Amino acid sequence: MYRVSDHILGTKFDGEYVLLNTETGYYYELNQVAAEIWQMILETSSSKAIIDALASRYNTPRDVLERDFLDLVNDLKANGILEEIDESTPGMESTPDS
Repeated sequence: MYRVSDHILGTKFDGEYVLLNTETGYYYELNQVAAEIWQMILETSSSKAIIDALASRYNTPRDVLERDFLDLVNDLKANGILEEIDESTPGMESTPDS
């Protein structure tokens, strides 16, 4: 499961997301597909549910979708945008960024 870090603000613009890390001042632009994944992360933090949704939308092998999803998530975690949380921790659900 994932949650958006507290210091991240974001907005959707022309089908893409722009995210601002208020601690570093860096901003990140997510392309349309990454923005779609971001929206799903905001709505559900289940990796399996997100990959299932992507598999139903795109004619792409599941292993490719899983790899691309994990690449994006790992990049967002490395940049302090997402945090991985323990599913058993009460009250630690994904929350919208703005």
